[in-house]
Amino acid sequence: GGWVTKWLAMSATGELATLADGGGAYWWSWITGAIDGMTDPTAWFLIFALLCVVCVAVGVERGIEKLSKILMPLLLFMIIGITIYEFTLPGIWDGVVFYLNPDVSKLSGGTFVGAISQIFYSMSLAMGIMITYGSYMKKNVNIEKSARNIGIIDTGVAFLAGLMIVPPAFMMGMGDSKSMGLMFSALPQVFEGMPAGEIVAPIFYLLVLFAAMTSAVSLLETVVSVFVDIKSIKRKNSILISIALLLVLGIMSVMGFGPWMTDLSPLDQGAGWLGIFDNITNVILMPIVAILTCVFIGYVIKVTVITDEVKEEGNSFKSEKAFVLMIKYICPVFLAVMLVYGLLQMVGVLPPF
Repeated sequence: GGWVTKWLAMSATGELATLADGGGAYWWSWITGAIDGMTDPTAWFLIFALLCVVCVAVGVERGIEKLSKILMPLLLFMIIGITIYEFTLPGIWDGVVFYLNPDVSKLSGGTFVGAISQIFYSMSLAMGIMITYGSYMKKNVNIEKSARNIGIIDTGVAFLAGLMIVPPAFMMGMGDSKSMGLMFSALPQVFEGMPAGEIVAPIFYLLVLFAAMTSAVSLLETVVSVFVDIKSIKRKNSILISIALLLVLGIMSVMGFGPWMTDLSPLDQGAGWLGIFDNITNVILMPIVAILTCVFIGYVIKVTVITDEVKEEGNSFKSEKAFVLMIKYICPVFLAVMLVYGLLQMVGVLPPF
């Protein structure tokens, strides 16, 4: 979030060329403190954190929910527009072929574990977010239809985002990069060569900032809700506790690229504390939560509690049989395999994906 906020500020103040300098190397130099020290990355993280805290304090329904209905479609149109422009660049089609023609010889068990982990993050699964936001839903909402639409839209947007980022990255010699920073290194070069790129870039990063805020606010709101609903702590105090946790973990993640850089390969994934937190969450916490959720629904409270909820207000549940089969048998087994495989990767017994 702090990275996006920084890129927004720089692109909006005429420093797009700086972001694109050195083939996009500015990003890594900045987050590691080689340019301005760690004070600047920390400050931008704090600015982003403040924006998220304000949204939670105002309230999800009164704040970020209304804006998301306007800004998220704008981000989608922006992604489509940038992708169309990129298709006019010389050599871009080699990148498109690279993106759409995967090398299946490089597929491994770790690849599928990584893909499933990405699904957890992308669709906000096993984090309590869906449960928290689901409590805000009106009774007449068709849950099955909403779930199906979320899956389709999420997959479509992910495909378009990849089409926007990977081909130009390949064209610039970054095709084999697994870096989390392609959006901060490859895209500034695209914007710099684009007509009116000085205008498009800040608008794009503004919309990405809002997308990042929706995810961060979702997680923060979930933590706040736990303290309010389970621990019966006043919302104001719950927000303060959540802020403290946010600051501790956030500053550790920022400083992990600088003086607090760790060497715990393969656990840190070359990304310091951010990599460690990401790995522990992906490999251990979310699979365990997902398995326990399946067991709880399938064998403790019984599946009918969920299916009856879906069918309230006369709504149909066309995939009910498939849902029961998945939640009781298939998902727990696959998630258990994912958990074991991920743990073996984490300790270095199996190669990383």
